[in-house]
Amino acid sequence: MKIAVVVAHPDYVATVIGGTLIKHAQRGDDVHVVVLCPGELGPGTIVYPEKSREELVEIRLQELDALAQVQGLKSVRVLRYEDTQIMNTPELRLTLGTLFREIQPDILITHWPQDAHPDVRNAGQAAIDACLISVLGYLKTEHPAHEIKKVYTFTIRTGIDFHPDVFVDISDVMEKKFDGIACFDMVVREMKFFTDKDDPDRWKEKILAADMYWGLESGVRYAEPFKQVKQPEGRRAVDLLPL
Repeated sequence: MKIAVVVAHPDYVATVIGGTLIKHAQRGDDVHVVVLCPGELGPGTIVYPEKSREELVEIRLQELDALAQVQGLKSVRVLRYEDTQIMNTPELRLTLGTLFREIQPDILITHWPQDAHPDVRNAGQAAIDACLISVLGYLKTEHPAHEIKKVYTFTIRTGIDFHPDVFVDISDVMEKKFDGIACFDMVVREMKFFTDKDDPDRWKEKILAADMYWGLESGVRYAEPFKQVKQPEGRRAVDLLPL
C-alpha cells in the first residue's frame, strides 16, 4: 500500500501522527511525506534567537532527513513555502494533484481543515481539494489520473470541532515515536523550555497524555486519532429515505 502525507510543517509528522507512520512503514507500506513549509518561524525562534531565517530552514530540513531514517519513510519532499504564507491556491492544488499522480497513493493523510492556524487550515483543504485534480482525467499532466481511495485527517491543538472516527493503536511503537520526535531538536528544546527544565524527559508527558487520552477513548493504551473525509460516491437509488 502507498500512503501520501501532506503537512504544513515538519514536526507534525513525528509528534502527532508519528506512531501511525512508523507502523505502516514497518508493515512494508510506502509512506511518502510532502511538507509544504520548513516551519522556520516556529520553535527555532525561541531556541536559537540569534540564527537567521535561512539557518533555521536548513536545520529544519536536516531534522526532517533524520526523521525519515528513523521512521522508514519512502520519500520526503519540501515545497519550501514561507512560514505563515501557505494559501489554498490553484497553483498549490495543481502541485499536490500532480504529486499524487506521481506517487499514486491509496491513502492520503493530511490536516483537518477546520483549524485556527491558517497554514494548517489551508494545507489541509488544499490537499483534500487536490484529490479532484489528481483524478480529473481531462487535466493532462506527465502522469495519468489517479484516484485516492481514502482520505484521513488529523488535528493539532488548534483544531476546531474535530471528532475522530478512526483510531490507530500505537502502543507497541511509542519508544520509536519518541526516537522520531527526538530528531527535531528544536521542538524538544521548546517543549523543555515550557515544562520542567530540571527534568530532561518531562516533555514526553505532553505526547503521552494526548496519546493516552485517545487510547482510553478507543480501548487501548496509546492511540492516534483520525477523521475520515468521505469522498464522493456514485449515485444509487433507494426505495425509501434511510432512517
